[in-house]
Amino acid sequence: MEQFTLSICIPTYNRERYLKRLIDSIISQEGFSDKIEIVINDGPSKDNTTWLVKAYQKLYRNIRYYQNNQAIGMTAAIMESVEYSNGKYTRIFSSDDVMDPYALEHAISLIETKSPTLIINNRFEFLKTNDYSHIYNETLHYDIFNWFKEFWNYLWNNIDKTLNEKTNYFTFVSIACFETKHYHKSLQNILNILPLSELKQNYFNWAILIYSSLKPNNKIALIRNKLVYAQTNNSGRNANNKIINDLKKLFSILSEEYHPTKICQRFFEKTINIRKNYIYMTMLLNPIRNSRFLKRFKNNKVTKSLYLFGCKTINFIFNKIS
Repeated sequence: MEQFTLSICIPTYNRERYLKRLIDSIISQEGFSDKIEIVINDGPSKDNTTWLVKAYQKLYRNIRYYQNNQAIGMTAAIMESVEYSNGKYTRIFSSDDVMDPYALEHAISLIETKSPTLIINNRFEFLKTNDYSHIYNETLHYDIFNWFKEFWNYLWNNIDKTLNEKTNYFTFVSIACFETKHYHKSLQNILNILPLSELKQNYFNWAILIYSSLKPNNKIALIRNKLVYAQTNNSGRNANNKIINDLKKLFSILSEEYHPTKICQRFFEKTINIRKNYIYMTMLLNPIRNSRFLKRFKNNKVTKSLYLFGCKTINFIFNKIS
C-alpha cells in the first residue's frame, strides 16, 4: 500500500454535520495533496455519515472509510483509526473541530524540513460561528525544543498565566501530530505496564502514547499559530471523575518513565486541579444547560449578569480549595 506523508485520522459517531465541515476545511486547503490521506473511523453512526463519506470518496481517492459493527467508544476509536493509517506522520482530529486553511501547508513544511517526532499546536480558538476568515496564518511561527529539558522549561515558564493553554498539550486531541513509527514503538512499551483494554478506555490514551518512549534528542515542534478551531456548546464527553483518574494515570506513567523534576510534578498537579474545577463547574451548570425554562431565565439581561457573577464566584472558590 502507498505510504503517505501525513494521515489525518478522524474518529466519529453521529456527527454528520460537523464531519462535513471538517472534511471541507481539509480538502479546500492548498496543502491538501496526494501526500495526505484522510482516515475516517465510524462508530457506526445512525445518521447519514456513511452516505456523506462515500460521496467524498468518489471525488478523492485518498479518503478511506472504516465502519465498526458496534460502538466501541471514542477512546478506542482513536487508537483503531491510527492502526488503519498509512502515513509517515499521523494527526488525530476530533470530528467536530475545524482545521485552519494553512494547517496542512505548515505541517508538511515542518515534516519535510525539520523531521520532528512531535508537532504541537500552541493554541486554538473556539468556534462561535462558522466564520473564521479573520484569522491569518500564512506565515508559520514555531519553536523547536528537545525533549525533555527544553520542552519542560518552556511549559513551566510563566505558568500561572499560561496554564490553561499549556494543559491542552495533554488533553486536547486535535492539537498534536506525531511520527507514526514512534506511536507504534511507544504502544509496545506501554503494553508492558498497562493492559490494552485499560489503555483503550483511557480518555488520554493518545497523549500516553505520543509522550512516552521519547529520547532526549527527540525534537518537538511547537507551532504558535492558531491552526485548530474547536466547537463550543457541543455534546462531547460527560464531565466525571474518570477524566481526572485517566489524567492522573497519564502523568503517573510519564513520571515513572522520565523521573521529572519537582517543577514538572507541580505542572501535573496544577493541570489536574484546573481539570477538577472544570468538572465541578460543568456538573453545577448542567441543570441550567439542560433546562429549557432555566435557559430562558439565564438569557434575560439582568439574570444573565447574576448568572455570570455566580459562575465566577464558584470558580474562584474551587480555585482556592483545590
